[in-house]
Amino acid sequence: MSALKDLVIQSTQLEELLIESNGELTPDLEEMLVVKDVQIPAKVDAYADVMLRMEMLADYYKQKADVFLRMSTAASAVIDRCKDNLKGAMLQLNEPEIRGFDIRFKLVASNPSVVIQNESQIPLEYIKQEIVEKIDKKKIAENLKAGKAVSGAVLEQSFSLRKYANTPSKDKK
Repeated sequence: MSALKDLVIQSTQLEELLIESNGELTPDLEEMLVVKDVQIPAKVDAYADVMLRMEMLADYYKQKADVFLRMSTAASAVIDRCKDNLKGAMLQLNEPEIRGFDIRFKLVASNPSVVIQNESQIPLEYIKQEIVEKIDKKKIAENLKAGKAVSGAVLEQSFSLRKYANTPSKDKK
């Protein structure tokens, strides 16, 4: 039970440090995450537990961020609607300026924008071509795997970490 209590304390400390650092991985956080001994089963399990807790925290904060992003988007839409309503009323009433007690709004002519009504009628002199060059990494990987040398590229082995339940294996009897 003591190990579980220590894990909760460590996870909470990690979360607090992440919040205090605005999500930055500081040297203090890095030190807390250093792997010192992976031969002890309790340490391996503790790492898995911390990772699970951080996954839950990541989901929690992402959901909160999504809520705030939706609120921000909705608030921005209200601002746009208010501006459009004011502009429309001022244009309809032919009022270039309106005043409140604290604030005044004024219609100011901005640069005119180009509206393309029919793209097929635009003369070629107004059409520019863009050429995009991209490296085909998939093709390079296929050639390198087949043993064909590709100048400027090599295959580099990487590893991913997977987590499994520690069940008894068939060959360990």
